[in-house]
Amino acid sequence: MSRRGLLGLAWATLFVACARRDPSTTREPGPEDSERLAQAPSCFDVVAKDNSAATRTVFAAKRCQGGGVTWAGILGILTDRRGESKPAEAPTPGWTGDVRILSWDGRPTRIAIDDEGDAARFCADSERLVSDIRADIKRLNADPAELERAMGAADPLALECLPDGTSLETLLKGMTPPPPPSPAEARARETSRARLRAALAKQRTWCWGKGGAAFGGKGGLTLHADGKATEFGNVDQARDGRWTLRDDGRIEVIVPGGHHHFDVGESGRLGFDHSGGREELDACEPPVSPK
Repeated sequence: MSRRGLLGLAWATLFVACARRDPSTTREPGPEDSERLAQAPSCFDVVAKDNSAATRTVFAAKRCQGGGVTWAGILGILTDRRGESKPAEAPTPGWTGDVRILSWDGRPTRIAIDDEGDAARFCADSERLVSDIRADIKRLNADPAELERAMGAADPLALECLPDGTSLETLLKGMTPPPPPSPAEARARETSRARLRAALAKQRTWCWGKGGAAFGGKGGLTLHADGKATEFGNVDQARDGRWTLRDDGRIEVIVPGGHHHFDVGESGRLGFDHSGGREELDACEPPVSPK
């Protein structure tokens, strides 16, 4: 597995343990919160292409991934500043990533942080909280000193950064196992994995639609039974990578052309949710290799 793949795996297991608290004082939403929680979450994306020159310099100096994983870790820091949180106990349909209950503004507020390639997504059931976090991100992107102070509150591995004189192997040795998921989350993850297995049993090759270009997708992917992933369409010649079925209920695909996470939607197709809706791939036939 590549360095990025190892760091991605480490990030997935470390985010809850290093960047979040899990206190018993944060209550679950009650009947008085039901109307608010029934609404669709408000979300926004932080995209690497919008990194300022100063931010790129900070990320380069700290040897950070600098895209979705790094910004997701920073989003975790910003939410930690606002209060204590714990994993959501109840199912959260329509939400992706690490869904938590944040004790904020005198009430339990659902939040979620997810990353996909060069973008991180923050969602909440409070538009004011989303607006506040977005303003914080804008401020950090314009102030390198403040950005460095914020990053100092997280474990470097949670940001996919490698400090000078530190190897990936050294950081991995210091990993603390994350707490187990709640029973409801565990059931939701297993259901998602079962849907993925069923979809791949029927179809191994998936092609990006028109919207895929916004996420680095062009052409398609074949997810072989042995864990190999073949990307085609981005370049003249097909290129190979790997795919894995993650514990969080999604497929992780790492190929030379990108780093993606997929689940199976109601349509039965591979795809993923983002702040603008959902992007899904189409079942297709693998290209015929020229003889």
